[in-house]
Amino acid sequence: TETPGRLEQCQYIMRYKFTLGKGRVLMQEDISPDPILDTTDFNALRRDIQYLLNTGSQEEVRLFVEGLLKPSRTEKGRDYVRNTCYFVIMCIQIMANEQNVTLAEIFGEDNMVWLKLSQFETIFDTKNWLKNLMTFAGDYLREKALNQESTVVRRVKEYIKERLNEDLKLETIAKDI
Repeated sequence: TETPGRLEQCQYIMRYKFTLGKGRVLMQEDISPDPILDTTDFNALRRDIQYLLNTGSQEEVRLFVEGLLKPSRTEKGRDYVRNTCYFVIMCIQIMANEQNVTLAEIFGEDNMVWLKLSQFETIFDTKNWLKNLMTFAGDYLREKALNQESTVVRRVKEYIKERLNEDLKLETIAKDI
């Protein structure tokens, strides 16, 4: 009964193992035995993060972080909070990579994100930082996507303008651009 869920979690974790470091092999001790993490649907969590980065408002991000780091979970300790934040950052990094963007491009220096996370002393500071991090990353990625779309639209308009007298077909435009 638990096997399909465990298999899905393992496949998910293995899919992103390289995000943990250059060629680092994911070891059993890297995976927290925390019972809350054992019942976490990482795929649903990733989809929520993806939604928030693509279209989420500041209020939605705030509610998400508050739910993710609610007292019943954070009482499990600093490791749970840190591991949860690592997971969120990994999701941001994966989404950024899908758009050919690095954490360094978004935040200035990619190691700073990981370093900053290890310096928090209170859950309040961690929550605020995570909310700001997600909001900033979402704003940046949405702006980047908008700029890419406008570049394509501009190129299509220029192409059509240059060939107004030709019999243009969508397939031709798509192939040439």
